[in-house]
Amino acid sequence: MNDNLQTGRYDIGEKLFQIDDRNDQEKQWLVSLIDTFPIIRGHCSDDEFHRFLLGLRRLVRRQFVEYKLVSVGELLDCKDGFCVNFQSKESPEAHTQNSRQSHRRVLYGQFVCQTLRQDDQVSGVQLQDNTGAIDCKVTESIRHNLICTKDSWCILTSWRLVSNETGLNYIEVSKFSKEENDQNMKRDIRVLSTVDVSTLLRNKDTLQTDRINVIGEIRCISEVIKIKEDLILLIELENSIFIIVKDKKFLHWRDLLSPRTELVFVDLLPTSLYKGLTPRHVRPTLSSNR
Repeated sequence: MNDNLQTGRYDIGEKLFQIDDRNDQEKQWLVSLIDTFPIIRGHCSDDEFHRFLLGLRRLVRRQFVEYKLVSVGELLDCKDGFCVNFQSKESPEAHTQNSRQSHRRVLYGQFVCQTLRQDDQVSGVQLQDNTGAIDCKVTESIRHNLICTKDSWCILTSWRLVSNETGLNYIEVSKFSKEENDQNMKRDIRVLSTVDVSTLLRNKDTLQTDRINVIGEIRCISEVIKIKEDLILLIELENSIFIIVKDKKFLHWRDLLSPRTELVFVDLLPTSLYKGLTPRHVRPTLSSNR
């Protein structure tokens, strides 16, 4: 790494973590972090490095020297150490030691979701960084949160590496934090209820309608359906509002969403589920390409 760039990033980290210039352990920790970060993230700007440090500081606080940034590639190559095999009969002391070691290692990457296959033994979710991708096993609550991580880098401080009987390494994710950036910073948007959207859609020929944001409770989710050459997913909200998901990149929503959960869907386009029928038979329908 360029010496000036490394010095600039050291200055950023030194201020954020209040590095004690007399503490060699803290200084070595920061140097190691600066060296490891581009291996995991690839080429990036100082602003991206700064955002990572802000997120990391919020999570680890003053115990930062106890945490080490590791890459996905290291986990894929791992054969022992903090690997945990659920099938093994470990002593409570060994299990505690493994868990402690796992949780003191920080992962940093992007979640990639795919439609579940019948033979999938994990969850159809992977964490990837610049060194590789590893399968993830996630809880239902974590799975729901993944729908909001599109293109975002995430920091994982609570997870465990598992090696099953076939030798496959994967991680169990307990908690993650999404990194904020200019694209996913919170913003004010106008959101309609499903009642308002139903009225709007039934009068879309006479009322001016553009992209719609709607909040509503999910009633049911279809399987992925093939119509001619297209694969689509139908999501029904309360008050009989249907959302059609057409883009193949988002068909994995089928495995992330659950009935009886309330979500906000943004940038939806009005359409009709049944074309050619009389207005009273046309269902209020929205189309999502995002």
